[in-house]
Amino acid sequence: MTDVTRVLRREHQTVLGKLDEFERALERHDAAALRGALEFFDEKLAVHRKKEEEILFPALGRHIGTEVGPIACMLEEHRDEADKFRAFKEAISGDGGPDGRARVRAAGRDVLSHLRDHIQKEDTVLFPMAERLLSEEEKREVHANMETVGSCCPECAQAMVEPNVQKAAPEAYRNFVARHPLLEKSWDLLREAESTGPLDERAVRLVKLGIALGAYREGAVRSAARKARAAGVMEDELHQVVALAASTIGFPSVVAGESWILDAIA
Repeated sequence: MTDVTRVLRREHQTVLGKLDEFERALERHDAAALRGALEFFDEKLAVHRKKEEEILFPALGRHIGTEVGPIACMLEEHRDEADKFRAFKEAISGDGGPDGRARVRAAGRDVLSHLRDHIQKEDTVLFPMAERLLSEEEKREVHANMETVGSCCPECAQAMVEPNVQKAAPEAYRNFVARHPLLEKSWDLLREAESTGPLDERAVRLVKLGIALGAYREGAVRSAARKARAAGVMEDELHQVVALAASTIGFPSVVAGESWILDAIA
């Protein structure tokens, strides 16, 4: 099944990271860093908003409408966001004295608060709604249209890879399920049950990788690493899971585990 909002969630992670950098620059009043962050938001955030406003929202709007409700709320917040960025640009281009710096900090904090709150609403309310309501055909159409727009960074571009287009299952697995179709159905039900809960897909994939490392199951580690990358998890995040496991499973085990991961995602 197509995870149509995966790339948008992955882009949200990139934006949140940039907001953290923006906040640090704001605290030390690093004007050059702040202007660099603004360049990112002006260019890359616009790409993200285009995928939402011109592709996802109209598709979801056919189910829930766009004049009132969640989509109308998100569109209004997009307009508010533009106003807040304009206010920040005016503040940073003004007087550089104590009063000017105070205005910059206030306007910057307004941007931070607004965007973080907005991203949380989309990730926890609107995007799950889209996953529930859009048909598989609609999801594939939305995904194909998003591909034509592009992404804000290489890691997010990787998340544009069709979620269910992965490496072919090993031949041994295909032969096994051909002989035992009921076991395959039972396994699918188990995986469906695993997906129920508050953790998003990226968190689930990182947890599964940690479990596989702890159990020292080579096949499970390789599979978990591939699925994590397909879910938009970055390579350095996989390495952090390995590092976190070291004090629990021992140095030799994590060395072997990392070699399996590197081989699987090569």
